[in-house]
Amino acid sequence: MQSRYDFSWAPPQDKVAPINTAWTAAFLGGTGASGVRVSLDDVVKQAVAARSRFGRRASAGFTGNDVSDADGFTDWKYCDSSESYEAWGLSYDDGPSDYTPGVLSYLQQKDVYATFFVIGSRVMDHPDNLLSTFQSGYQIGIHTWSHPHLTNLTNDQIVAEIVYGAMAIKEVTGIIPKYMRPPYGDLDDRVRGVLKAMGLRVVVWATDSTDSLDGATAASIAAVVSQWGGSYYDRAISLEHDLLDVEAAAIAPSLDALLSFGRSPRPIADCIGYGMNDSYAASPLQQFFNDGYFDGNVHTPVSSAASQTHSSSSTATLGANKGGSASSTSVVSTTSSASTAPSTLSTHSSSTSGSAWPRASASPAQLLLSTAAVSFLLFVAL
Repeated sequence: MQSRYDFSWAPPQDKVAPINTAWTAAFLGGTGASGVRVSLDDVVKQAVAARSRFGRRASAGFTGNDVSDADGFTDWKYCDSSESYEAWGLSYDDGPSDYTPGVLSYLQQKDVYATFFVIGSRVMDHPDNLLSTFQSGYQIGIHTWSHPHLTNLTNDQIVAEIVYGAMAIKEVTGIIPKYMRPPYGDLDDRVRGVLKAMGLRVVVWATDSTDSLDGATAASIAAVVSQWGGSYYDRAISLEHDLLDVEAAAIAPSLDALLSFGRSPRPIADCIGYGMNDSYAASPLQQFFNDGYFDGNVHTPVSSAASQTHSSSSTATLGANKGGSASSTSVVSTTSSASTAPSTLSTHSSSTSGSAWPRASASPAQLLLSTAAVSFLLFVAL
């Protein structure tokens, strides 16, 4: 039977997406089209300044999201402070998979909504599972095309990873998400600058269930989840996964534990105070597709809300620059340099250990056994 989806545009799965410099120019400047463009240097300077302001608040006892100010450079780790302390940002990464329908069914039984950050390459494997998730009212976010460390990529590659990841979602659902999660929580100010120019809200996490760690077991996951009722995790955004059997098996008992703690799990858009209507709101990335950049049939230039803060004479840094760390306060260099990928946020297991992405999964029968084991261990822990 012929598929209802057309993935003929797709690059190889699970490989870093091929670059298109015209796409980069659409967001970060260049001479390919007229109109005001965002200067990456200027945006990175804003990120550095925002981080400096955050540092002063942190030294005065402020706790919460990594960067939170009017410039919009927020790495969302917690729900907005205006939300009740029971608020909980519930999110699942790395799908869709064979296990996603079961996860969705359990969430629906509990009348709980969440955010699914999906990988473009996995969307190709399970498009119907993504479509049913979206049609059931769950928020969909971008988790790149191939799940790389973004700080190891050039600007061109970052743009391509986001564009192809977004295109996979668009092919199935018809929408372009405004929310994204960087794989491994891997960010620095250069990466923030590129994502800002694309108009994306960046979501990380305050607590990781550790379900994706190599060697994760029902017992190890239950031990982490049993702590989620403590005040330290008020308004937290959590990281879980729905790709592998051990991950999916832990979702039901983990959700039961959250509810028993009196937590109020919800999608990220609601958790951070913008509301679900913001999930697919207008953005430069959405305009990129509307203006025909993906297909090369450009009819109007991409316009960015961020560009309103810059003059029309702003220039862009389009070099293959990479490097820096999440705590860096230096403006991005226009030259290319080697870097290692920081994992300051991440207990999320890394594909750099030599295993190929995606990680192998087990059978549904094993999933049922794993679910029972996690439920028992959480019962004991609680």
